[in-house]
Amino acid sequence: MDEFHKNKNAKDGHRNECKECVKEYQKKYRKNSPDKIKETGKQYRRKNKEKILENGKKYYENTKCKRKEYAENNKGKIKEYKKINNNFNAKYESNKDKLTIDESPRLNEDGISLEVKCRYCGKYHIPTNLQIKNRIQALNSKSGRENGLYCSDGCKESCPIYNQRLWPKGFKTATSREVQPELRQMVLLRDNYECQKCGSTESLHCHHIWPLNESPITSADVGECVTLCKSCHKEIHMNVPGCSYGEMRGYDCDILT
Repeated sequence: MDEFHKNKNAKDGHRNECKECVKEYQKKYRKNSPDKIKETGKQYRRKNKEKILENGKKYYENTKCKRKEYAENNKGKIKEYKKINNNFNAKYESNKDKLTIDESPRLNEDGISLEVKCRYCGKYHIPTNLQIKNRIQALNSKSGRENGLYCSDGCKESCPIYNQRLWPKGFKTATSREVQPELRQMVLLRDNYECQKCGSTESLHCHHIWPLNESPITSADVGECVTLCKSCHKEIHMNVPGCSYGEMRGYDCDILT
């Protein structure tokens, strides 16, 4: 009778169907009625919310010692698991309500992963669990240190406020050359996130064709800017006549051809 489940209401104390038949039936039912199963589960959890919560508390208390013992005996295993989990793609449902409008969270086309905007270039990307964890800690902390989400190391290096507390990197009162974040993101998007001189997609900057002191009124115009990588940006300011940081007189767009 080991092949049959127990049933106290039956005369012989067992179900009529064998365990294999029951298993096969349940398998077909789960496959053919996923929506019905989901709805039934929702209704049960809604009606038995307090009971489920109480059972969860009891289970937590009853297994506290076991969990502590397991943690002590498997420190290396747990550490390795956390390391692996930190590199997994962050899930949309678990994190969408923990972020801010700056990240503009949205669901990836795979239906599971979270997508957020890069703080520097505005490009959507899928962050890891570790990146989201650090971002949430920064949001809940009062330390004031910036810890945004970036799509690449290049954007981290280029962003003037990455990991800063009070002032942007290289900040000088009333002389910061950093463009507005919204302007940079529009220019990079227009240029398909590519340097318009060499085609690189790393460490991208937004460069004013004509500097602020020569064209302040149109300085926020997308047409007045161009996307350059860090190397090309530096090269232009060093080698193009009239465009050194001291002169800041703009440059001829023919240098991009």
